[in-house]
Amino acid sequence: MNIKIVALSFLLNSLLIIYGHSSSRPAFNTAFSHLSTNQVEPQVKTYGFLHMETTGITSYLIVNGKKKPILFRPDSDPLAMKSFDALNARIILPNSDGKKLFLIGQYFSEPRRTRSCPECATAEEYREFKLVDWYIITPFKVVREDCGPCPYLREENLRRKSSLELKDFDAFDGRDNMDVRRFQRKKPIQHRHRIYQTLAACFSAS
Repeated sequence: MNIKIVALSFLLNSLLIIYGHSSSRPAFNTAFSHLSTNQVEPQVKTYGFLHMETTGITSYLIVNGKKKPILFRPDSDPLAMKSFDALNARIILPNSDGKKLFLIGQYFSEPRRTRSCPECATAEEYREFKLVDWYIITPFKVVREDCGPCPYLREENLRRKSSLELKDFDAFDGRDNMDVRRFQRKKPIQHRHRIYQTLAACFSAS
């Protein structure tokens, strides 16, 4: 039993933190470490997603009303991670306000810090996140194709899109066979009790 534990610890400690940035679209960093003996496995929940244009960590979640920087764990769902990483910046940028793009997964609350070195960005505190799935609320905004280097958040540079298409994703292994309906959901309707209240008001007025 001890041999298995030592071997597992060796494998986990051998995994590297992956850092990367792309000039054409936001980059989503990944990180990994094993759970400590006292850490409870977090529940799978849904979180609003935020993107920040910085030289360091760019991915944030809204957790209990606060922005929390995250790095994605390499043991995230492969298709969810690949598709989210490949989602076009023209869609990510105008919809990363915590209200349109949502990540489903496990948020590890234990604070961690990025590595510090002369060539690295300034060390930052972050949390690990294991991505299980994600989705965008439809319809959503998209930066017009001929925008180029323009103020992409101005309304005149945005268009309305009713659903995702395969062309909204950069090429990756498995994209052509992907069902994009997995990653989109319609705007939820109002709570049923509010509908009842509206109907009641109409009847009372008549």
